[in-house]
Order: sequence, then structure tokens, then C-alpha cells
Amino acid sequence: MLRTRPSRGYGLIRGQTKQPKVPCHCLKYCSHCSSLYRGDVEFCAIDGSLLVSVHTQDPLIGRPIDRYRVEAAIGMGSTGRVYRALHSSLDELVALKLIWGDVGSDHQRIRRLQRLVEASRHINHPNVVRVMEQATTRNGLSYLVMELVPGASLRHHLNYHGPVSPLRATQVASQVADGLTASHAAGFVHRDIKPANIIQISSQPLHVKILDFGLVGMALEETDARITASGSFVGTPLYMAPEQAKSASDVGPAADIYSLGIMLFELITGYPPFAGQTPLDVLIAHSTHPVPHLQHLGRLGDLISWALEKKPHNRPSSAYVFSEHLRRITRQLEAHSPS
Repeated sequence: MLRTRPSRGYGLIRGQTKQPKVPCHCLKYCSHCSSLYRGDVEFCAIDGSLLVSVHTQDPLIGRPIDRYRVEAAIGMGSTGRVYRALHSSLDELVALKLIWGDVGSDHQRIRRLQRLVEASRHINHPNVVRVMEQATTRNGLSYLVMELVPGASLRHHLNYHGPVSPLRATQVASQVADGLTASHAAGFVHRDIKPANIIQISSQPLHVKILDFGLVGMALEETDARITASGSFVGTPLYMAPEQAKSASDVGPAADIYSLGIMLFELITGYPPFAGQTPLDVLIAHSTHPVPHLQHLGRLGDLISWALEKKPHNRPSSAYVFSEHLRRITRQLEAHSPS
């Protein structure tokens, strides 16, 4: 069973006193526009100011960003650094994602992000983290406001607790499939379904949510940390459908079903079905290597193999269809599970 404890997710439980440690070394900060940068950068891409190295104390903690007061850092990713923040007039806690300065300086990407966020606001589902707004301060800092949720990512659970039972894996995957059904109906393909983008809010009763709608279509995501070679892809190679590797901009809902199948395989076994020394090795494996069939899982093994078909049209026809199959298998597993 997956156990819940606050960690590297996009949220913290209200009133929680112990904060996760989010390293800020190797970050740089613009004192004029408040943008953050990673890597060997000297000047702000937004206003040209000389950047200041951040060593221990995050310079944004306690500061206002428009209507929001930054309270604590809770995570970071390829598009920005995430903070817990308080809406100054509504007394509401939110997740505030400050977009990296080099991304925020690209007006075309920010306009695309605005369109994506506006469209993603139509996704209203209990298994999808709600995106509330995207804005840019008058000094040029772009940010995203999202629903603040408690919990830890499935990546954290896999890293610290290992694989889960087939029953728990199908329960998790069913909720993810339900969230994808709603997002696909709204015209959204996530394109980066993976354990790091799924937050488990509670284990009893189980409740998970999908992160980062509105962002995955905007930025070239970094490769998974376990892949050592450099490279940029829209999505993560370990979970990427074969057709997505060929044309990142021309993928449909079937790509999300494939990625969910990969995640389901990993939840049960503790490792993804395809690996390699470089991102290219992994992408080739997705396209050419046979899927390791989990014969001991019976119908569940067959369902995973179905989701991981190389051709999109050979997979389940929709996330809803996949979810219905998962639900039937879950009921069977529950019937044979010791009470």
C-alpha cells in the first residue's frame, strides 16, 4: 500500500510546520524582476540585470508576487520553481509556480502558455490539479497559480517504498485514467504522464491527481533524472509513446494511454519496461523491443500489453475504455484480496 507523507509534491497540508528541503544552491536571482535561473547564467534575460547567486536562503520567501505572498518552496522542475503562497485578500493557499527567467523571456512561449492555461481551466475533475491563472508582473516575472494539494508524488513513493500490489496499482491507474478521460474530452493531451506528475493526496480513501496540465505543451521537458545523457523532448523518454518520439507535436490521447501503461507496469514491478544508456536507446526500445509480458498477472498483464501496443490504433480506443477495463480487474482483485 502506498503511504502518504508530505514530500516533494506540489502541496503541503495546511498547518504543517516541517517544510521539505528544496535546495536553492546553483540558483541565481534577479533582484529587479525576481526571476530565478539555473545553470551558468550571468545576466537576466528579461531586463539585463546582473544575477545574484543564491546560496542558502531563498530570496523570495516572505516577499509578495502581485496578490500572493510567498511562504515556502515546495518543488522545482523544468519550467519553474514552485512555492506555497497565500492570496493576500482571499486568505487562500495556492501553489505558485514561478517560470524560469530564460523561459519567461520568450514571449512566444509565454503566449502559448497563456492559451494553454485558459483552455485547461475547462478541465474540472477531482483527479486533475486545477490551474487557476497565468500572469506576468509589471517587471516581467511570469508565474502560474495552481490548486495547492497535500501529498507526495508517485515517484517519491516508488523511490522510498518500492512497488505496490497489483490491486493498489489498478486503483491508482483507474483514477489517472478518469482524469485523462476528462482532459481528453476538453481537447487536452497531457503528453507527460509519469509517476513524478501524479500526486497521491490520500491513501485511505485513495485519491490521486494529475499535475502540470497547461505546462507540458509549452516547454521542452528535461529527461528523467535516471537517464544520464543530455537531450530535450516534449515528455520523458522512459514513458514516451513511439509516435510521440517521432513527432512530438502530433500526438493524440493514445499517447497518454501508452504512458499510463508504462506507469502501471512500473508501479507493479518497480522498474519501467524499457531502459537504455541514453535517451535515444530508450526511444528505440519503445519502438522496436517487445513488451515484457507480465503473464503471472493474467488479465492485468494482458491489459498492460494492450496499452503498450506500438501502433496507437491498436491500443484501447480511449482513456474511458481503459478505465472501464481497469475497474473490472480492480473488482476481481478486491474479491480475492484478504480483508
